[in-house]
Amino acid sequence: MRLLYVTESVPTWNPEHGDGSSIISWEVIRILHAEVSVTLLTFGGPVDVTDELRQRCEAVHVLPTRRHLLAVILSVLSLYDVGTLERSTRAAAATAAQLFSQSKVSLVHGPHAMFLARHLQGPVALETVDPWSVRVGMESVMTRGWRTWYRAVKSRLLLVAERRIPPRARLLSVAPQDAAQWAERLDREVCSIPNGVVAHTRTVQQRERPVVCFIGSLNYGLNISSVEILIQRFAPMVWREVPEAKLAHPLLTVEGDIKRFVAEVVNRLTVDRRAAGLEGNGAPLRRWGDVAQDHLRERNYALHETSGKLQQEGRYA
Repeated sequence: MRLLYVTESVPTWNPEHGDGSSIISWEVIRILHAEVSVTLLTFGGPVDVTDELRQRCEAVHVLPTRRHLLAVILSVLSLYDVGTLERSTRAAAATAAQLFSQSKVSLVHGPHAMFLARHLQGPVALETVDPWSVRVGMESVMTRGWRTWYRAVKSRLLLVAERRIPPRARLLSVAPQDAAQWAERLDREVCSIPNGVVAHTRTVQQRERPVVCFIGSLNYGLNISSVEILIQRFAPMVWREVPEAKLAHPLLTVEGDIKRFVAEVVNRLTVDRRAAGLEGNGAPLRRWGDVAQDHLRERNYALHETSGKLQQEGRYA
C-alpha cells in the first residue's frame, strides 16, 4: 500500500517550533502499519526531518518556501493567505504531481498545503486541521481597526478558494464543530478526525492542593484569548467552590457554557476517584493509533470512491 503524504511543515513534536498540525502528521506517520509505504513531501522550516522519520518513510522530499515578505505582498491581491503563498511554488506543484503518479493516492495535511489538490489528478484526502476561512474569521474579532476589516475580507476570499477544491477530494478537519460549520459553508461533506493523546502511567506523590493543568501553544492567537477568559471568568468561579485549587498553564479554549465547564472541573477536583471507579486509567482514551487508522480509512475511501468516478471519465487508470 503506497501513500503520498503531503504536509505543510515538517512533522515534529518539537516543543518550540511544532504545532497541532505537525504533531498530528508526526504521529500518523509514526504509527501507520509497516505495510503502508509512505513518501513524504513537506516544506522546509526551523525543524529538520529526524532520522526516525526518514527511516520510517520510503522517501522524503523537503521543498523550499517562498520568502515571507514576498508572500505577504502577494497575499494582499490573492484569494490565499500568507502561509499558502509561501508554499505554492511551481516546484511544489510539479514535484507533487510527479510523486502522485507513483503513489496514485495522496493525503494532504494542513490548510497551507491544500492548494495542491488541484495539481493532483486523482484520489486525494485533504486534512485541513482548521478550516482556514473559519480560523481567519474567528481571528477578526480579536483585532482592532483595519486589521479587523482585513481579516473579515480575507476570510471571505479564503472561502471562495475553498469552494474551488475539486469535488473528488475528501475533506477532513479535527474538530466536529469545524467540520459541521465548514460543510455548511461549502455545501459538501466534511468528516471529523479528532486528535488522540499519549497516556503515561506513573506513580506520583499526592498533592496537597488539587491542580487543573491546561496545555496548549502560546503562538496561537485563540489560545491567548482563552487565557484571558480562563483567568478572568473561569478561575474565580472554580476558586469559590475549591479555594485551594491551583490552575496551571491555562491555554486551551473553554466551552461556550462556562458554568457547565466549571461544574465539571469542580466535580473532578472534589470527587472521591476510588469510590467513583476512576482510579488508574479512568475513561477510555482516544489514542494516536486511532487517529492514524482514521486517516488511513479516509485514504482508502478516497482511493476507491474517486478512482471509480475518474475511470468513468477516462482520466485515471
